[in-house]
Amino acid sequence: MKKHIVTLLVLLNSLSIYGLETINVKEMERGVDGSFVLIEPEFVTGSSRYPLGYGIYQGRYRSPREDICRAAGFDSFLVGSVEHENPGFDTTIGAIERAYLKPDGRLDEIVMSKNEYSITKLICYNGDYTKTYIADDIELDSKGIYTIINPRMFRGTNSFEISKVGLARLPNPTDGICNAMGFSGYLEGSIKTGNNHPEEKVYLREDGEFIAIVRNSDKTVGSISCYDPLKSTSVVEKDDGVYIYNGEIPSFE
Repeated sequence: MKKHIVTLLVLLNSLSIYGLETINVKEMERGVDGSFVLIEPEFVTGSSRYPLGYGIYQGRYRSPREDICRAAGFDSFLVGSVEHENPGFDTTIGAIERAYLKPDGRLDEIVMSKNEYSITKLICYNGDYTKTYIADDIELDSKGIYTIINPRMFRGTNSFEISKVGLARLPNPTDGICNAMGFSGYLEGSIKTGNNHPEEKVYLREDGEFIAIVRNSDKTVGSISCYDPLKSTSVVEKDDGVYIYNGEIPSFE
């Protein structure tokens, strides 16, 4: 995993919500993919501050899919981007109050609990999300085959290598890797194993959709050859590598 920060916004940023209720974040970073990374978000009402809860309470699953992002003034939540901690695992810490929001971003309830999770980071975005990748190099031959060397997928400010294999009970995602990067075809047999052994890597489905970031010893993609880029696909060479945008290139103005 490698971190890239485009723009660092002000500390203790207060994001709009309803009336006297706000979402405060310790930091907010702008991701290379155009997303917004909210670090240590908390719910503020009047003079009270609460960490944002995540998990199961009284048999109800609490998910921050859209609620926190909408409350903070963004359109959507990047699936799989939540990081959290559970102070309940520390026996020296007692129960604490956490805020849970409704799907529309308004307060649902404040819950006193020891075994819930507190969100430490999540990623939001506006409009249509642009899948963004970086490669060490891209070689284009006379037949229109793009050989992509050491591709990594951005999730906010971090880039992750891509697993070469599928998760348990899921097929090998070779076609999906090309699809995810904005190509309609995969050159059969072209995928090669990388030399790096990152702790974290991205798993993709056959159709290129994100599944999860997983920590294990699985091998990652060292190179892969794709063809027929979609009209929405852009390849841009920059100082730190070659970027692939599957969608509109993010604007940071």
